[in-house]
Amino acid sequence: MKNELARELSLAEGKHQYDNQVKRVLSNKIILAWIYYDIRFSAYLETRKERIRLLINVKAQKAFYPGYSLTTRGIFYGARMISAQKGIEFAGRDYDNIRKVYSIWICMNAPDYIGNAISKYRICKEDLIPGIPDQRNTYDKMTVVTVCLNPKSGKGNPLTRMLGLLLSPKIKGKVKIQQLKEEFAIPMESKSMGEKLNQMCNLSDYVEELGIQKGLERGLEQGLEQGKEQLLRLQIEKKLAKGLSPAEIAEALEEEEETIRRMIGDRAV
Repeated sequence: MKNELARELSLAEGKHQYDNQVKRVLSNKIILAWIYYDIRFSAYLETRKERIRLLINVKAQKAFYPGYSLTTRGIFYGARMISAQKGIEFAGRDYDNIRKVYSIWICMNAPDYIGNAISKYRICKEDLIPGIPDQRNTYDKMTVVTVCLNPKSGKGNPLTRMLGLLLSPKIKGKVKIQQLKEEFAIPMESKSMGEKLNQMCNLSDYVEELGIQKGLERGLEQGLEQGKEQLLRLQIEKKLAKGLSPAEIAEALEEEEETIRRMIGDRAV
């Protein structure tokens, strides 16, 4: 049986590999086309045939609230992507060349009260006293998008249904490939795409199995510890009933006197 450190390392390695595989699947151009379905038109300025460069960051999260707001973290990532452009996209004071950034967050286990949902956060102009011309290209530099997925939810749209199928840990790779091809017309002839999906599903099973094994082992260990403690408390009760002092009980049960006093104190509380 693996020790605690070995189990933790195995599980961590599995999770790391699975997370990386999810990123690889999401980075596929066919999948990205679905995620950006509402902004693809801005890839070109039709009037001037000028190519627009967008900086896009996609993150997949297992929890809707991992101790902080995903929206706030998305804003932080977007701001960092903007500041990182200096010296690469623009130099000196040439701030007009800042490229727009998108920070897209996909939450795979949204709570039931949210279900399947999509929200977009962006910078907007508000005229307190009208007069300043509206030049959207000067301030529309960052958009944060949150996509929440919940398999039990009856609401949603084709995007949430496709991502829910793609990222489901309970559906086998072969089934995913078939359904993505039939329901969403996503070509699966690409060997690379099929391999990525199968690898992601296999790693999901591996991580789940490690987690179950770890949980069972921990449950057994905790059960034994609790049983041992209950037995000790029962023995202490009997010794106290006979009028023995904490020191005498500790000697009789071959336990530390501090442990006996602590348990007697807990009993008193």
